[in-house]
Amino acid sequence: MNKTSYPERPRQQNVQESIYDTMSNKKHVINLNVLGRFSKDRALIVLPIFIVVLLIVITYTRNAVWIHDVDLWQDVVHKSPANGRGYNNLLHALQVLGNELKEAGRREEAVPIYERAVELDPNNPDTLYDLALIYESVGRYKDALLLYQETLVLDPSRLLAKRNLAMIYYQLGLVDRSRLEYESIIQMFPNSGEAKFARKMLQTIAP
Repeated sequence: MNKTSYPERPRQQNVQESIYDTMSNKKHVINLNVLGRFSKDRALIVLPIFIVVLLIVITYTRNAVWIHDVDLWQDVVHKSPANGRGYNNLLHALQVLGNELKEAGRREEAVPIYERAVELDPNNPDTLYDLALIYESVGRYKDALLLYQETLVLDPSRLLAKRNLAMIYYQLGLVDRSRLEYESIIQMFPNSGEAKFARKMLQTIAP
C-alpha cells in the first residue's frame, strides 16, 4: 500500500531560528526608531546654533565687503584727488558701513566712520545729521547739539533734527532753549506727530 506523503514538520531548531530572526528584526526597528528620535533631538539643538553662526558669518562678510570698499575708494581719492566720483563712492561706502555698525550695536566703532564722512562732505545736512545721531547715542550730547544746529542751518525744515535738538537742550538743563525749539516745531509742523509730542513736552517743562 502506498503511504501518503505529508509535509515535514519544521524542526525545533528552525522554529527557534525563526523566532530569533523575528526578534532581531524588531530590535533593528526599535534601534532605528531610537536613532531617528535622537537625530531629531540633535537637529533641534544643532539647527539654531547653525543659524546663529551663519548670521554672524554673513554680517562679518558684509562688513568686510564695505570695509574693503572704503579702503578701495580711499586709495582712489588719495591717488586722484580731483576724482569726484571717487569722493562720492567713498562717502557712500562710509555711510553704509557706519549704518551697518550702528545697527549691529557697535556705535563706538561707527563714530570715526561718520566723522570721516563729514570730513569729506561738511556741508551735507545728511552726513551732519547722521554724525549728530551717533554722537547722541554714545552720550556725546554737546557734540550732537552743535551738529544738530549746523544741520538746521543748512536745512531749517528738518523736523527730526529740531526735535532731537529740543530734547538735548532739555537734557542739558537749557530749558528755555528747549521750549523755543518745541514751540518752533508746533508753529512749522502743527499737524505732525512731532507737534503733538512737542505740546506734551511744553506741558512738562512749563514754568
